[in-house]
Amino acid sequence: MPNYLAGDIVLVRGYGLASRLIRFFTRSMLERPTIVNHVGVMVDSEHIVESLNKTVYRKLSDGYSKDSVYYVVRRLDLTNGQRHTIAAKASSYIGRSYGWWKILAHGVDRLLGNRYLFRRLARMDKYPICSWVVAYSYKQVSLNFGVPPWATDPDDIYDYCMEKDSKQ
Repeated sequence: MPNYLAGDIVLVRGYGLASRLIRFFTRSMLERPTIVNHVGVMVDSEHIVESLNKTVYRKLSDGYSKDSVYYVVRRLDLTNGQRHTIAAKASSYIGRSYGWWKILAHGVDRLLGNRYLFRRLARMDKYPICSWVVAYSYKQVSLNFGVPPWATDPDDIYDYCMEKDSKQ
């Protein structure tokens, strides 16, 4: 069994219609193809917190559908204290309803040249989306993924982790 740590990031690529649409609407015009459409954060060696229809806490080994592939990456710049803080913030989202309209805000902003206009308006913390849980959990330790937390999408997290000092 892999040795996951709190704060490790789970990057998911699904192949269903919703997954393909998310990848399409979170890709900037001149950006290379989007790889992932969903993210979550490990809160201990076995459990993930991720925003689906609700934000859930579950065993990673319970898995994703057959039409999904996932990767777990680790930011190497985290201390154990930061990992604990990230896990605590991610856990604070458990049970909250999904912010479906935030996906729409991402899509409209993409059509407007990725200007962050509608995502700025959709900053309400009560209804998270998957990337929101990861980005705001990392914000608790003053880290981000190259864009403001309210504007972060799964591909931003993937791009940052692949370009920086993360370990797969």
